[in-house]
Amino acid sequence: MAAISGEDSEKMAEDPRLLLWRRRPDTASVDLNGRVLVLPLDVSPMGSPYALRESVAATWRALDDEPQDFSGLADRLARLHSTDPGAIADDLARVLSGLEELLLVESSPRGEEPR
Repeated sequence: MAAISGEDSEKMAEDPRLLLWRRRPDTASVDLNGRVLVLPLDVSPMGSPYALRESVAATWRALDDEPQDFSGLADRLARLHSTDPGAIADDLARVLSGLEELLLVESSPRGEEPR
């Protein structure tokens, strides 16, 4: 069995599928006409509210204030869209990573506080 290099280990730790996810506590949101408007209450890359639609809005609705694992989120969203969790896993990973870059959600390794 090959050893995992430090770089590979770092990549694995950052794989969205291995992390817990939650909404950032410094956001406020409203669900209106199929869209979710999210207002960052602290520093934000764009400094304005975000309008989330379709699958991104569904992901936001599935998240909570408490950390949830990726597979649980994928299962719930897959049921909502009548598909297999594996079919949406890559898209969900991209959506969560994008929301994290915008400082709307936060991730944490299992057993640790969110970052």
